[in-house]
Amino acid sequence: QAVATVPVLWMLQSRVLPFGGAAVVLGVALAPGLAVGNVMGGLLFPTSLRAMGSGVGMAIGIAAFGGTLPMLAEELRSHGGYWLLPYYVAAAALCGLAAVQMATRSPGFMAAVHRG
Repeated sequence: QAVATVPVLWMLQSRVLPFGGAAVVLGVALAPGLAVGNVMGGLLFPTSLRAMGSGVGMAIGIAAFGGTLPMLAEELRSHGGYWLLPYYVAAAALCGLAAVQMATRSPGFMAAVHRG
């Protein structure tokens, strides 16, 4: 997703790619991460903390990046910097990728994977 975001949103802004095409491309790029996200979140925490542990982490990420996106987009648009928005989205995806890399190296995750 981080790789596809900038070119797809650039093509969308320049009207090379229709909205429906951009939605399909980005949706397909996003699907693998969403498909394994709940399983991975479940492996990171013991059963007694599983729902809260994975839920709080996801809520913080969504609030930090998704919650600030509309405000940032409006501010960039009003100052002529709207072209920077795809880079913000790609940066958010890269932060998610870094979090996944760190999570897969945690001892609890590795123990859960080897158990089952």
